[in-house]
Amino acid sequence: MGGAMTVDDLPIRRVRLEVEELAFTRPSGDLFGPMSFSVHTDEILGVIGPTGAGKGDLVDLLCGRQMARAGAIKLDGQRIDMLPAHARSRLGLVMVAGSAPALPDVTVHDWLAMSIQLVDRSPLQLLLRGRRRLDSRQIGDIEATLQFCSLHHVAGDSLASLTPAQRRMTEIARGLCQRPRLLLLHRPLAGLPRMHRHDFSLVLRDIAAEAVSMVVIDEQLDALATLCQRFIVLQRGHLVASGSLDVLGSNQAAMQAFTGTAPGKVA
Repeated sequence: MGGAMTVDDLPIRRVRLEVEELAFTRPSGDLFGPMSFSVHTDEILGVIGPTGAGKGDLVDLLCGRQMARAGAIKLDGQRIDMLPAHARSRLGLVMVAGSAPALPDVTVHDWLAMSIQLVDRSPLQLLLRGRRRLDSRQIGDIEATLQFCSLHHVAGDSLASLTPAQRRMTEIARGLCQRPRLLLLHRPLAGLPRMHRHDFSLVLRDIAAEAVSMVVIDEQLDALATLCQRFIVLQRGHLVASGSLDVLGSNQAAMQAFTGTAPGKVA
């Protein structure tokens, strides 16, 4: 009968995203980084820090809106830091920022249908050649995503008719339709009532359970406290602390980042 558990019996946590010595010069002339961290396949990593800490710079570097001066970004071991934004998205690093636009003539289903075709065609191809008719697999993916995100009852409604929370969830659904391996979420819980924060957190945890990694960026630690297993803390373009909430609570550099004093050393 069962003996003692060995190292070989433990589940292997594969690294999904590796950021290695990432650096670039900010418009102010200040240096961002160099910064290194990793995200596992089943992990939700929180990125927090005060205004001006460099969270937006990190978003731009990861999704390809800004090219790094040095360092590397790897997705499942493949370097992607020299690729443009749409190529990174097609490989599985999908950006979700804000809410779906309040378009009166576009339904939720249409918005997801446009997104799902980005997996196989670049934005330029869609613009020049138009959209193709969805195949049965794509239709099935959309229906499953609508159910997963509890949007099936508004699938035929226009984006303009949705509540703010529904438009926020629609944008998460749009990201899921692109078959992500890693979702990069910029302030997904900001401004939501507590009840909706809870609902969103449940959906995001369910996504992570499907081996979709997440990097969630926000200013507010309390908004992410029940969602993220681990955090990195940024201040003035530098990573000053990392770890669980318990670790950060006793980390002087992390506390300095939120009180506005001089940055500490990398934890």
